[in-house]
Parts: sequence; structure tokens; C-alpha cells
Amino acid sequence: KTEGILLENDSGKLLISVETIESLVKGVIAGFPSVKNTNCKVKLDKQVNNVIIDLNLTVTSDTIIKELSVNLQNKIKDIINQQQK
Repeated sequence: KTEGILLENDSGKLLISVETIESLVKGVIAGFPSVKNTNCKVKLDKQVNNVIIDLNLTVTSDTIIKELSVNLQNKIKDIINQQQK
């Protein structure tokens, strides 16, 4: 049985697997040239139907970490929310 998060709307149900979420996150990270190495772990909190994404990143020395963090969070949220539509 595939583990994932179940999304529902008027059109039906969609199960997004952990592997799919990891691939989406890695795709987003690839768009940030300041990120040189990454480790991504996706966890599911099924009681409240939430996704928890832990990222460990190696970045270039000139990276503004706060800016990168906010941009990554927003892009990851957007890409996952797009899967609901």
C-alpha cells in the first residue's frame, strides 16, 4: 500500500505519494543555483492530513539563508497546492 496524503475536492480524490512529494521538492530545489547538496525527508501526519518536509541543505557561501528559506517554503507550498487542482 502506497503511503501518501489524500486530497479531496468536488471532482474526486487524489492520493499523492511520499515519493511524488519528494520528487516535487527536489524539482523545486533544483531551481535554486545556490543549493549545492540536499537531503529531503517527507513525513506524514495522518491525524491532521499534513505533510512535514525536512530539508538539509548545503549552500554557497554568499547565500542569504533567510531569503532562500522563505523562497523555498513558498515554492514548495505552491507546487504541492497545485496538485490539488
